[in-house]
Formats: sequence, C-alpha cells, structure tokens
Amino acid sequence: MACYFTPIFGAIVADSFLGKFRTILYISILYAIGNVILSYASYIEQEVLSVIGLVLIAIGTGGIKPCVSAFGGDQFKPGQEKELSQFFAIFYFSINAGSLVSTALTPIFREDVSCSPRGDCFPLAFGVPAGLMLLAVLVFFVGKSLYTIIPAAKGNIVVKVVDCVFVSIRRRRVNLRITFMLFRALCFAKFVIHSMGAKRRNIGLIMPITNMMYAITTYLFVKAYELILFRLKPKLINEVKAVMRVLFLYLPLPVFWALFDQQGSRWTLQALKMNGNLFNVYTVKPDQIQAINPILIIVMIPLFEYFIYPFLEKCKILTRPLQRITVGGLLAASSFVLAAFVQIAIDKSLPQLPATGFGEITVVNGAQCTFIADNVTISKLGLHTFTLKANQTHTLNFMLKLSQCENAAPDLESAETIILQSQERKIFFVTPQRKANDWSLHAKLYNHSLQKPPKGAFVRLFYDFTQFSDSSDENATLTLKNNKNEYPVHIHKAEKGATEMIEVDLNKGGREYSLFLNKSEPLARFKLESGAFDILVISSTSNSTQFASHRVVDANEVNIFWQSFQYIVITAGEVMFSITGLEFSYSQAPSSMKSVLQAAWLLTVAFGNLLVVIIIEYLVFEKQTYEFFFFAGLMALDMLVFAIMAYFYVYVEADRDERTEKKENCVNNGYDEESKF
Repeated sequence: MACYFTPIFGAIVADSFLGKFRTILYISILYAIGNVILSYASYIEQEVLSVIGLVLIAIGTGGIKPCVSAFGGDQFKPGQEKELSQFFAIFYFSINAGSLVSTALTPIFREDVSCSPRGDCFPLAFGVPAGLMLLAVLVFFVGKSLYTIIPAAKGNIVVKVVDCVFVSIRRRRVNLRITFMLFRALCFAKFVIHSMGAKRRNIGLIMPITNMMYAITTYLFVKAYELILFRLKPKLINEVKAVMRVLFLYLPLPVFWALFDQQGSRWTLQALKMNGNLFNVYTVKPDQIQAINPILIIVMIPLFEYFIYPFLEKCKILTRPLQRITVGGLLAASSFVLAAFVQIAIDKSLPQLPATGFGEITVVNGAQCTFIADNVTISKLGLHTFTLKANQTHTLNFMLKLSQCENAAPDLESAETIILQSQERKIFFVTPQRKANDWSLHAKLYNHSLQKPPKGAFVRLFYDFTQFSDSSDENATLTLKNNKNEYPVHIHKAEKGATEMIEVDLNKGGREYSLFLNKSEPLARFKLESGAFDILVISSTSNSTQFASHRVVDANEVNIFWQSFQYIVITAGEVMFSITGLEFSYSQAPSSMKSVLQAAWLLTVAFGNLLVVIIIEYLVFEKQTYEFFFFAGLMALDMLVFAIMAYFYVYVEADRDERTEKKENCVNNGYDEESKF
C-alpha cells in the first residue's frame, strides 16, 4: 500500500523542482539500491536491513510511478492524440508483461536454486531485479538526447495550488462581507434621501442610478481586492480549476480498486476451496490462478486497441474516456456477481452443522474385528455417525466381537452415556483393553468438528499400539511424510489416543503420503486431496498392523476453471478503467501538473486498498457470498454516481497557444473546453 501513497511526493519533486527526467533518474537509482540492500539482507538474514531495503523500494517504485507515464506522454507532439492513447496501452502492457515474467521466474530463483543453508536462494530472487533495474537506469540515462524534456515549473506548484484554493475560499468570504457592507451603505443612502424630503419623482430616478453604482462598485472593489492583496495569475487559477474538476471526479474511483485488489485476497481464498485439477493434466495451485490477470492483460490490450475500440467508435459508442471508465467499473461489479455465484456452488459442498436442537456423535471402531453400536454394525477400523437430540441424556450400547480377532477371547459389552449440545459434534474412539487375562472395552470421548482446511488437507489419526509386539521403546513418533514434508506426532505406546487435526501441505512433494512409526517401514500409504478431511485409524497387535482411511469431508469439488470467467470480466474492466484513466489524467492536466495528477490517480489505488481493509474489518458477513454481492452492489452504485458526475464534466483540451508552447518545451496554461460525457 505504501508504494501508492509515495507517488504524490515523486510527482511534487518532478513538477516543482527537478523535472520528470531527473526525478525518474534519481529515484530509480534509489529503487535499485533498495533492491541491492534487500538481496544482501536476505543473504545475511538481517531483518532491520531488510526493512530498510523495503522502505527504499516503496519510495522508489512509488516515486517514479507518476513520472514515468507523464514523461512518456511528454514525448508526443500536438496532433498525436491517437499515438498518445496507444502509448498508455503499450505502457500498461509492458507493466503486466514484466509482472508475468517476474511471477514465473522469481519462485524458480527462490526455490529451485540453492545458495544458502536453508536450501533456497532469496539473494538471487532479489538480486536479479536489482541488476535489471541498474541496467534499465543506464539505458534510460544514455537515451537522454532523444527525449523531449519539459522543465519543471518555477516555484513550488503545490504551494501555489494550495494558496490558490485558500484564496478562493477567502474571496468568497470577502465578497459576502463587502456585499453586506455596500448593502448597508445603500440602505443608509436611501434613508438620507428620504430624510431630506426628496420628491418621489426624483427618488424614482435616483434609485436605478444608486443600484447601478452599487453593482459597479462591488465588482471593482472585489477585483481590486483580489489583484492587489492576492496577486493571483489568471493562468494559475484556470489550471487549478481544471485540476480540481478532475480530482472531484476521482472521489468515487477508489471503490474500483477495492474490488480489483481482492484478486490477491478474497479470490485466492475462494480458490483454496476449489479443485485445481485441469483435465487430469495439471494441478493449478490456488495462488497461481492470479497469473491469469497479466496474461489476459497482454491479450486484451491489443484486442481492445485494434478491434473493440475501433468497432465501438464506428458505432459511436463509448467514444469518450469517462464513458469507458464507467463501463470498466460496471464490469468489475459484474465480476463480483460471477464470484458470488461460484461461491454459492462452493458452499453447497461445504460440511453443514447438525440441525438446530440436534448433535452428532461419531463412533470409531479401533479394533480389528466387528463392532456393534446400538444395533448398527461397524466393520473393523470403521466408523459410523449417530444424530441425537440435544440436551438429553443418551445411552449407547456397545458390543465388540473380540472372538473374531483374538482366540478364546470373550465378546465385550459396555454402555456409554452422553449429552450433546445443539449442533455439537463428538467422537468416541472404542478399543479393546487387556490387563493380564482380563479384557474390557475402552471408550474415550473427543471433541470433533467437520470443516474445510484453509489450504491443503486435514488429517486426524486415531491409534492403538498397546498390543504392539515391540515394547522396547514406549515413547515413539508417528510421522506423516511425503517427498518434501514431514509431520511428526509424539506418542506413548502404552496409551491409546488421537491427534488434533493436522493441516497437511499438498503443494510440495505431491499428494501421496506415508505413515511411519519411528523410522521403520511405512505402516500405510494413502492419497490426500485438496480440501478433504480424512480420519486415519491404525491398530497394531502382536499379530498384525492394520490401517483404514475415512473421508469425513469431501475434497474440493468445484473446478478452479470456473474462476477464469470472473478474471476475464474484471481484466476487461481493468483495461477500460485503468488504461483510460491514465490517459485521461494526462490529457486533462496542465503541463505544469501532469505528474501530480498522475500521482492523484495512483492515490485512488491506495485509498481503495484502505477501503477494502476497513470494510472487511467492520462489516462482518455471515457468508462469503453476501460479501461478494455487497461489493458488486457497492461498485454498481458507485459507477452510477460517477456517471452522473461525468455527465456534467467539461473536457479540457489544449488550445493553439499551448501547442506552440509545447513544441518549444515550455510550460503551457491555455485551455479550450468541450462538454460531452
């Protein structure tokens, strides 16, 4: 977020002091230094140095953002409006192409190359961008003689703008005060005339003359007050008016960015609950789906520039920048409607709570023989779920056919009482227990819940090693393991028990996991699925070790492919909204404040990020679907307000004097106005 607040400072420096070229050059060097520091800090693992590097990067990337686009716009001559429009499209294309390349290469540099004791290579991942940035600065500097460089305005333009605004406010107050004073003077004059006993016909002649003198005096006094006391240049006043009209239009725009930036948060969380398997060929990771945005940008920019926009212009539809921005915002709203419908499909596959007034008890058979619970037969190492009325005492009758797995062993019976709260879940783990030659039925109660893992899969182990033949090591370790990950659980063989839910990563090392006891051969092999919750039951006796897996929460069912439609729609909205907004900000800004207005455009991104944080923090929705619909409605309402504001906006276009001045690389201040939404 910081890199979207810092552009305003870079813009002030560019427009008021150094000019765009030198500002880009100096701040780019600062940006590259930040990358170098971050790369070095990651090598020596110095946290403070890393923060310094990140701060410099935030200042650098934010500082050059408004200057680069404005400096590029300065390279075009009057009459090249079409080429200027294409430049902003190519500029945005380049940004996303770079983003796509970095997204693809940075993880490879970080994970597939080893240059540190950790086995990764963060210094390379940060060092490559640092080297490329230094190279870019060198290329930019070498091309100086080829650029059109417009010098910075004389004096601090921000101070001038602020002064102009305050003068305008004070002028209104002065006008009112002077008008009131002259009105009182006029009333006094009327009173004097009446007091002198003037004839009525003379009063009829005097009154129009008095009123005319009042109007002329008021006008001359106010203008003199402005020129003498405030000494404002008319050109500056016109510039500030133009900027203020554009800034007023920017007020609704942060809502778009509040929606757009949720691709990396809410939409990624949605992807975590989806099936990434694409045609059994490749499994898409939840955070990889975001890469579709820069890919679509690269595809859509030429599509819009060379096909869609020319076609719309022939049809005389969406020919004005503000019209395109409005439609872009409505497309963003539509993408959240699509996201809401995808979420509805996801919610259908989520585990549901027991009905109000009821609870659930799951009985897990930890024995290698048949088990009967309330006349329901449960196979060896199996489980069954009973639904019971809440807040009532229930008795469950258990019987274990121990003779099926232990010769000459009796069948075991027991009765367990339980009281469940409304919508509560519990689990009984029932196993045989032997002391000397006496057998008994052991039932232990655990808390239980059915939920989707935030990522990967959930696993819970129920184990009984009390009859295991190897009793030399009573303390042992159960380990879930694949090619990359290990999840150890320390147990005591003399005890029966259950683990808590273990969140297992499926992105590294694959979905095939094995269960080990200490470092022996694997006790079992099994396959996990994204979004699933599996209960694993393992029982070891002197004769055998047996294992069973039960899926109590299904894997993610909705394919991640369905998210592509909402990405397509919001990316189309981004092309119409963001690229057009950059072009609009440049074309409507006075040449002395083009970087400032570009920074103001970027500032809407920062406020959008802030807005979504505030909304999510203080508006808690019962379901994610409701939140998506809320943002869609908010965006639609926001664009309605923006469309009304845009309808009354008066476009500003450079006049002939400005064109002449720009050819000579001078600052210009003249404008022609044209009003059409």
